[in-house]
Amino acid sequence: MAGSALLEEVYTAPKPGLVDPLSNGAHRDMNLLTFKRSTDALLPYFREFAETGIQMSEKPEGCFLKIRQIGIEAENAMYEATGQVNTHKGAVFTMGILCAAAGSCFKKVWSGVHKQSDYAGTKNGSEHFIK
Repeated sequence: MAGSALLEEVYTAPKPGLVDPLSNGAHRDMNLLTFKRSTDALLPYFREFAETGIQMSEKPEGCFLKIRQIGIEAENAMYEATGQVNTHKGAVFTMGILCAAAGSCFKKVWSGVHKQSDYAGTKNGSEHFIK
């Protein structure tokens, strides 16, 4: 969902002064393709943020330190993918926290609703979640 949100934002038009499918707006250093490259580079990090939230749901301080490091790595990947253009730095910060929080909430809800015996014989219980 995080990646879709980034693309929906850039695909929304018209946005005077901002990049959209109709124009680069006031930007000479970025265009629609720059945003697509950035989004593609960031997708694995959004998953990592969520997984960290799942794994560290009982340790919020440690979780924040871990997602901070992931965010720095994501930012570096964004810059590499875009030729050093800042397309989503703010979104990495915001979406990183949201993805980790979603992961933490998922674990707490999943753990509270399902007992281990509910998914005995499955790999990790995700099969029940997908149904």
